[in-house]
Amino acid sequence: MKTCFVTIAISLASTTFAAPVTESRAYPYSIGDLSLKHTIEGDTWDLTFHLTSRSGTGEALETTTCHTAWINGKLPYEVAAEGPAGAAVTFIESGYKYQCGPYTGPIGNVDTECKTINGGEFYLNQ
Repeated sequence: MKTCFVTIAISLASTTFAAPVTESRAYPYSIGDLSLKHTIEGDTWDLTFHLTSRSGTGEALETTTCHTAWINGKLPYEVAAEGPAGAAVTFIESGYKYQCGPYTGPIGNVDTECKTINGGEFYLNQ
């Protein structure tokens, strides 16, 4: 009986003092407050969203507001971002890394697609 009691006590103590196991599914960035608007007059598009960097536990560290507006089908267009370090602006132009053309994908009611190609990425400089 004494052995059984000691075994149970050690078993309970080890489970009580063991570090809890939690599964972390945090992502390094999140996008929120996404808004895409198309104006009939002027045929323009306006895209605004917030990009937040997050810690390993999911805590918000800093947020950048990204905004771009363009006339449908016309390049170049301006992209602006406001973040903790200030504001930055760049222009997206058609070329080797970015092109617009006929859409050939599986989604219906889409005729034109503009996308990065050949490893193209855009960086905003202050």
